[in-house]
Amino acid sequence: MAEVIKYDNLRECFLLFLNKPDMTDEECRTHYWVGHNGTRPYRIRIDKWLASNPKVWGWCEHKARTIHIYVSPEADIFDVITMMAHELGHMQRPRYPIDSDEEKKAANYEKVTKTAIDIAKEMMGL
Repeated sequence: MAEVIKYDNLRECFLLFLNKPDMTDEECRTHYWVGHNGTRPYRIRIDKWLASNPKVWGWCEHKARTIHIYVSPEADIFDVITMMAHELGHMQRPRYPIDSDEEKKAANYEKVTKTAIDIAKEMMGL
């Protein structure tokens, strides 16, 4: 099982992911992050990404078997469950060397979880 570390703010969680926990606001305005959405890579300025303020966000350290998460006050349990399913998907073997393949693997865990949640909500009348 993975250890889970929860952060109180998105900036702290994200900058630790970038391995730049002391990045200044000015540096955030001039540096970019290349992410991947499972289909294609994208490049976005760090300050703009932080301003998007996702409800939940996470990343994992495979060797340490640790998942780092941020959960905003606007998130609900379903947001957290699907994000955790995605990150747990990253922890499963095999690890794919191509980012798009790795993201697709984790996204499949998330999709299955979302489907299970939708079925459960319908059955329970939620």
